[in-house]
Amino acid sequence: MAEPALSKILEPALSPLGLAIEIQKVLGVILGMTIATTFAFLIGELVPKNMALSSPLKVLNFVVRFQVAFTWTFGFLIRFFNLTGNRVVRWFGVEPKEELSSTRSAEELLFLVRRSASLGALDAGTATLLTKTLALSQLVAADVMTPRPRMHTLDKDDSLAKLIEASIKTGHSRFPISDGTSDDIIGVAHLKQAAAVPREKREEVPVSAIMLEALRVPETMRLETLMVDLRAKGLQLAIVVDEYGGTAGLATLEDLVEELVGELVDEHDRAKAGVTRGANSSILFPGMIRPDELLEMAIKVPDDGAYETVAGYLMSELGRIPNVGDEIQIDGGTLRVERMDGRRVDRVRFTPAESDQSGGESNE
Repeated sequence: MAEPALSKILEPALSPLGLAIEIQKVLGVILGMTIATTFAFLIGELVPKNMALSSPLKVLNFVVRFQVAFTWTFGFLIRFFNLTGNRVVRWFGVEPKEELSSTRSAEELLFLVRRSASLGALDAGTATLLTKTLALSQLVAADVMTPRPRMHTLDKDDSLAKLIEASIKTGHSRFPISDGTSDDIIGVAHLKQAAAVPREKREEVPVSAIMLEALRVPETMRLETLMVDLRAKGLQLAIVVDEYGGTAGLATLEDLVEELVGELVDEHDRAKAGVTRGANSSILFPGMIRPDELLEMAIKVPDDGAYETVAGYLMSELGRIPNVGDEIQIDGGTLRVERMDGRRVDRVRFTPAESDQSGGESNE
């Protein structure tokens, strides 16, 4: 409608150019279409869109009454066209859908969080917490448990005095109780119950007298489910069982919380050898750390093998028990075994490749 009207207005203005009438009409149509399209684009799309982005609530409050009135007035036409369109689509063997899904997957939410953090809309701490919360759904009990070789257990016939002594040495307040071997965990004993027994009787009373039933969960249990179970039963730890029914390790409520907020240390915890940075941008970390935990430090250790930790990865790659000084090349640098604890890899150092170091220095 606008283009013909504008053409008639513009044609007289083109007459002084001395052009043929046919050319004037063509130019009038072109100019009219250009002007009409420009105004429609600016007034009909860009200006309303930018106003809505700048003040969404104000714009919404202004247009909602018109939108409701329009929908109420022409609702019958909208329903008619929707039903007709759906029937036509069904003729082609396609089941129509009213709207595209407005939900977002965990991967999409992670992308939004990282994008918001990179643009400064979220601070680093909040972004990290949100990222870990979303990643929690991908973790299972085996990812956070303390492996069986590192568990401190007591035999059911051990005395309460031995439990108190073990608590002083380890700093733990709860101990799994076994019936002969750590594969057969029959309960959990707490230091508080042992301390409530008179001192002169602690050598006589076995830990089995104060132990409580242990919660057993499979290695594959999701962390959200495990957290709900622990809270529902008022427990602080669960025994993780492997596919053969043996003890794989134990997972505590503190382990689950640490997946979200990082390492928690109280006055009773022993100092832990964590992650430290050294010369040449190298990073020293425990061998028992998981590959996905290293991603936060931009260290990409393959995690598609039959192992749970960096120590397991090194053993898998070497095909033997590692020795101090063994090195493995990975994407972006080198992993080196710095310290062994018996047959266990205790400390590993990552040294980035020279190109990465020089790139980081030049960026600075």
